[in-house]
Amino acid sequence: MKAASMEDFDDLASAKSRRIEELLDYDIALPLVIDLDGTLIATDALHESLIFYLKRRWLDAWKIPFWTVCGRAIVKSRLARAVTQDDVAGFPVNDELVALAEREAARGRRVILATGADISIAEKIQSRYPFFGQIIASTDGRNMKGAEKAKEVNEQLPDGFIYAGDSSADLHVWSRASAAIFVGRSARMEKKIKTRTELAAVLPTRLLGFPSFRRGLRF
Repeated sequence: MKAASMEDFDDLASAKSRRIEELLDYDIALPLVIDLDGTLIATDALHESLIFYLKRRWLDAWKIPFWTVCGRAIVKSRLARAVTQDDVAGFPVNDELVALAEREAARGRRVILATGADISIAEKIQSRYPFFGQIIASTDGRNMKGAEKAKEVNEQLPDGFIYAGDSSADLHVWSRASAAIFVGRSARMEKKIKTRTELAAVLPTRLLGFPSFRRGLRF
């Protein structure tokens, strides 16, 4: 018996994602809420911010440990100051999720970016992708991740929403969502999601090739 190759898994994921138009057949009044790190983009905005900060403001790197004492939201805010719109334009994205969001926005569905990244990063993402009509993001005093994000999204969207995420931190939000879109390759995570809400669709994670890895390290 031939062992399954990575190409076989990718083909299976592609076949699954191609059915997404059929699977996302929900009331158009339900907003589509999309996570950023690992979901819309194939990287982490905080890691990207740190790279740009060390590259451009390395003389101020000594401040970073002191910011961590003040909380993760403060660290995100300070590091994000080194990130430009051009930097955000270079973030690798999940093209299938972008296409889905564009299609749903064109149909009249509200599309919202809900991220633990700093609000300044979120605003730049919104400029890159105008289909986001609203953003929910971290500020100086509030780290919008996990349970905190779930609370905020639920308060703003009490009548339900579809949530696209990628990690265990998103389980808090999926627990309150009307339906889920999972961006990833973990059957175990799919099972966890299904215990909390209906799994509407699965999109494969974008795998970064060596050129993207090199760009991420800024070689």
